[in-house]
Amino acid sequence: MKITKRNNNRIKSLLLIKVSILLHALCLAQVQPRIKHIVVIGIDGLSSNGFKSAYTPCMDSLRNTGAYSYTVRSVLPTSSKPNWNAMICGAGPEATGTIDESWTSGVTNFPYTSLDDYKRFPNIFNVIRKQNTRAEIGAIYDWSGFGDLLNKEQLNYWAACETQREVAQKAVTYILEKSPNFLFIHFDNPDHLGHSIGFMSPDYTKAVEETDMDVKLVIDAINKSSMAANTMVMVVADHGGIANTHGGTSYEEFNTPIIFSGKGIKKNYLIKQQIYKYDVAANICFALGLKAPQVWTGRANKSAFAGFGEPDNVWQGGAVLPPPYFSTKKIIIPYGGLFVDTPAIVNIQLPVDVKGEIRYTLDGSNPDSKSLLYTTSFTLNKSAIVTAAVFNGSDRSTFVKAEYRVAKNDGNHGLNYFIYHLDSNVNSLPDFGILKPVYAGTCFELGVKSPENEIAEMAVSHSLNKFKTGVGVRFSGWIQIDEDGVYNFSLWSTGASKLFIGSELVVNNNNNGSQHRGNGGMVYLKKGFFPIKLDLFYDGKSERVLLYAGYGSNNMVQKIIPPEKLFKKKQNDE
Repeated sequence: MKITKRNNNRIKSLLLIKVSILLHALCLAQVQPRIKHIVVIGIDGLSSNGFKSAYTPCMDSLRNTGAYSYTVRSVLPTSSKPNWNAMICGAGPEATGTIDESWTSGVTNFPYTSLDDYKRFPNIFNVIRKQNTRAEIGAIYDWSGFGDLLNKEQLNYWAACETQREVAQKAVTYILEKSPNFLFIHFDNPDHLGHSIGFMSPDYTKAVEETDMDVKLVIDAINKSSMAANTMVMVVADHGGIANTHGGTSYEEFNTPIIFSGKGIKKNYLIKQQIYKYDVAANICFALGLKAPQVWTGRANKSAFAGFGEPDNVWQGGAVLPPPYFSTKKIIIPYGGLFVDTPAIVNIQLPVDVKGEIRYTLDGSNPDSKSLLYTTSFTLNKSAIVTAAVFNGSDRSTFVKAEYRVAKNDGNHGLNYFIYHLDSNVNSLPDFGILKPVYAGTCFELGVKSPENEIAEMAVSHSLNKFKTGVGVRFSGWIQIDEDGVYNFSLWSTGASKLFIGSELVVNNNNNGSQHRGNGGMVYLKKGFFPIKLDLFYDGKSERVLLYAGYGSNNMVQKIIPPEKLFKKKQNDE
């Protein structure tokens, strides 16, 4: 072939491409992790605010000597099983079939997209076992729900423990004796305290701090073991929480921290790329040099590893700031509260480590940068929906709403309640009109375990303790309608419940074995006063039973019925 100028340029170009490919391969070879052991420490219910607010010297040390993020996004719903399974399966509920907490092995109400040898969606334990038959693999946990996600045949060792400290102690023994290639540890206490006392309560913070001590036991064991020099540790969480629950879409529920530390990890590095729960399994595969299944949607967050940068296309647009949060006298209630014969005190706080100003409204509308500026706590003498957001230049947080209800114990406002002894095998609501109540009284809000409706809740709790079965509860009174229009009523309950406005059955949840989340009905009402009656079965297990209304025929704002609109007896229509 005659060497022309054109051919010469082509040869040079080809050589440059080959050299580039070779250099790239060499580069990868230099930075590709050579990690032999991975320990994942899962902390149930650990929110980013919860981590930042607590004294956690061990996890802080892991963060400072590793790579981390505070904005790991949970899958929906923000419940435990869907998110833990996303972490070990590298995909979300739409692929794994784990769409809620009811999932157990063999349940295929929502079909998987793929099956492994054990007729389950392929998880990280299966991937490791297939590509390294000699690997030592273990899992230790104290929440039985996590055990439901495991296929024990894929593990060399597993332990279901009674306490979180027992989990840590068994993990220490296993690490020192077996030097596992992969160990998944699950700690449950923060979530447990979040549900029982309230997320971000002092007890919840204490549970996070005690969990840090258990994490330290595990880290100390790793450092003492033969695997110390070749171990990567990951600290992960499934979801956060708001009030005493999770499963929704609030920032506090779906943002959690993650920490990479140890072999092959950058030091004190804040990861810029977005991380999702299903990325956890992909990171484990990458660190161990394994090939991830194509059916996984997770991607390795390589920027956490030494020698790798952030993706070229990492989004650098406007920031979504963490929203403010409302401090209430009881953490176990949703934002806002019921205040009887006292003004409502509104206290709004910036999230930890967030700069900006808080703007708010009092009518349920979304604030903008010109809305009322929050500077210090204030009081409300009448019911209001306070909506707040953080603003910092052109950046803004999501909106957060708090419903404050102010009631007067004047002998006129409020509702009557009656409690009935029912058998535990009740499948539908009986006619309470032919039953004799065991307790009766007055309260200021419709619902059991509704925000601070302590009068009715205490009577219900006493009845449950006395009869050891479920009870029937009836609330009755009058509701004031301010203008003609169609009104939408929504009832959240566990078990059977019915709502009557006048003589009309508006909401009918006559199924005692189901969750009724916002089931509702619409009714046309003219201005005036109408009888209102709520009947329900309650077994003490529901986190709350609440009645909401699209209250106002024009804007239909969905809110808890204000106590100033509820009366024990009919009022004059003037």
